[in-house]
Amino acid sequence: MIRALTFDVTGTLIHAPHLGALYAEVLGRHGVAVEPREAARLVRQVWQELACRAEPGKDRFTAHPEGARGWWKRFLERICEHLEAAPPSPFAAAELFHRFASPEA
Repeated sequence: MIRALTFDVTGTLIHAPHLGALYAEVLGRHGVAVEPREAARLVRQVWQELACRAEPGKDRFTAHPEGARGWWKRFLERICEHLEAAPPSPFAAAELFHRFASPEA
């Protein structure tokens, strides 16, 4: 019996060639300049970092004290830390959350 099915859409099952461009575009709109190739590299790196910090057996998004939106906000903050840039406005995480929630994502 299948109890759960999850997808890792960071390149293992589904390839999203525009991922770096999407993050670069959104971050740029919120004051953080990054090239698409660097954004794509950091997305993969930070995704792995935060996955390693997640409590085993817990969903990383709902286990975050601020829920899924808080997790994505922290995700972008961590990318900015790697870039040695100030964190983007909270609206950057909200924009990405909305874009990935749409069927076109």
